[in-house]
Amino acid sequence: MKTQAKRINYRKRSRLIFYTLGMLLPLLQFCVFYIYTNLNSFILAFSSYEARIGAIGYDVKFAGFSNFLAAFKTIGNNMQMIENSLILFVFSTLLGLTLASFFSFYIYKKYAGSGFFRVILFLPQIVSQVVFALLFYQLVQDLIPYYLDLDSGLLSNGETLFPTVLFFNLWISFGVNVVLFTGAMSGINPAVVESAQIDGVNLLQEFWFISIPMIFPTIITFIVTGLAGIFTNQMHLYSLFGDNAGEGVSSFGYFLYVQTSHSDVISPSRSYISYSEISALGLVLTLIVFPITFGTRKLLEKFGPRTE
Repeated sequence: MKTQAKRINYRKRSRLIFYTLGMLLPLLQFCVFYIYTNLNSFILAFSSYEARIGAIGYDVKFAGFSNFLAAFKTIGNNMQMIENSLILFVFSTLLGLTLASFFSFYIYKKYAGSGFFRVILFLPQIVSQVVFALLFYQLVQDLIPYYLDLDSGLLSNGETLFPTVLFFNLWISFGVNVVLFTGAMSGINPAVVESAQIDGVNLLQEFWFISIPMIFPTIITFIVTGLAGIFTNQMHLYSLFGDNAGEGVSSFGYFLYVQTSHSDVISPSRSYISYSEISALGLVLTLIVFPITFGTRKLLEKFGPRTE
């Protein structure tokens, strides 16, 4: 009996050690990349740094709300970028999710070529986004203008620049939308579909009254995450243009990405803002987006289609 009890205790101890080691890494990541990062960002937003004269290092001072005033000024000076971010959200939500739902329904019904379409549409997620951006850049800058006999590439023409970038963003995210929508539709009870077909429901009615309500929680997730990241989505502009995307096509997320990559605790030049101002800007944007995101989620859950 003692030997058996020792074996049971050894197993419990081994399981506890395995569980502890398994949870250690995600807990460490949570502490470092969520708690520490956000706490440090909050502290930075109320701090200012001055280089020590004749010495190495910085003097840290309490900045009050000066960084937040600079953040509001930055927002006011970049309304065009905010407008581009809003256009991308509306475009990807209305057109992107609508087309993805139709293609997902086609694949879900296993019509001709559905397996081929699934692979082709998901291809941008399999290939590195940087590689895919380079391929797309060559396509719209060299190949298409050559065959259409255009004077310049689609990304060099001011009239086609922004629509081309919007199309690229739609294309590169389309595969994930389709895969998730198809997975959600696959969970629909076949008995429900068979019963509806017996009652004379056509394909369009099946799509609208059965499939859409069943995948609506997934649609809500896409809309909510899109709203939450509306000011941080850089539209893959860095992969296409590096630091050289013009203001006419830049999103606010791209602006923040470039600013952060070239910034320091002290603003290195007039073209870039300091880490403290970026932290304050992030808090301001969070306060703007937070109520909008949760309010939209509540409204969609309350007034959206139901499965009952």
